[in-house]
Amino acid sequence: TMVQFSLPGSGRAVLKVFDVLGRNVATLFDQEAETGRFYRIPFDAASLPTGLYFSKLEFRGLQLVKKMTLLK
Repeated sequence: TMVQFSLPGSGRAVLKVFDVLGRNVATLFDQEAETGRFYRIPFDAASLPTGLYFSKLEFRGLQLVKKMTLLK
């Protein structure tokens, strides 16, 4: 699976995936990001069970959370 994002400015961005209990199951991106660049980050969920997960993108004090459903 690919998780995609772009940012309105340059700076440090962190993209993590959490399970429904709030445990961090993957850190997909934790580095400097560039303005206007479109990022496609691979997410290998082969070791995770079917269920609901949440991706959280943090950038300049803001957070964007998206719900994801993993089906096997």
